[in-house]
Amino acid sequence: MSLFMLSLMLDRNFRIEITHPCNLTTILRPNLYNWTQSINGLIVIDPLTHRRHFNLTRKMIITTANAREEILKNVSDILNYTRTIDSIWPEDVLYWATNKDYFYQLSNNIHYRKKFKSYGIMTKYNIKLEILFPLFYEILFQPVQNIQQHILQYKLKQKNKQIICAQIRTGTLLNLLFKFICFFFLRKKSNNSR
Repeated sequence: MSLFMLSLMLDRNFRIEITHPCNLTTILRPNLYNWTQSINGLIVIDPLTHRRHFNLTRKMIITTANAREEILKNVSDILNYTRTIDSIWPEDVLYWATNKDYFYQLSNNIHYRKKFKSYGIMTKYNIKLEILFPLFYEILFQPVQNIQQHILQYKLKQKNKQIICAQIRTGTLLNLLFKFICFFFLRKKSNNSR
């Protein structure tokens, strides 16, 4: 979600490409924002040699849990910096692999505070992440049709219970390959529940 926020702040397109342990598009598809869009002009083919080459400048940034500590600190400092992010990373395409939350660092960067306000996000003192992240999930994702049907069938069977959470898992279990399994967490419906 931090990278979606970053793309909004930088006025850049946002794309998700997750293929391991499974292709994300087998479970989720774009909802209100198309995160599967291709990057126009990234690769061009030379008409004489028929060789493919990159047409746009690129930078790869990896800030996952196993990244070196100095890289993680450097990236946090850059996002929290008083300069624009584009002045530090001017590349056309930023490939970023992360599982970190950079919301607070971005909200501290003086160049993006006005944008935060224009999006109605304000600053870290005026928004709760438990509201912002579900909003971004709703903008970005919806389950694919077969998972939606699976959830609907389950809901119809559980008329007196309300689904409060569904977890989708993919992979193998006891040497059996499965495409997905849904786990549902339920609570008994109260008179106020829908």
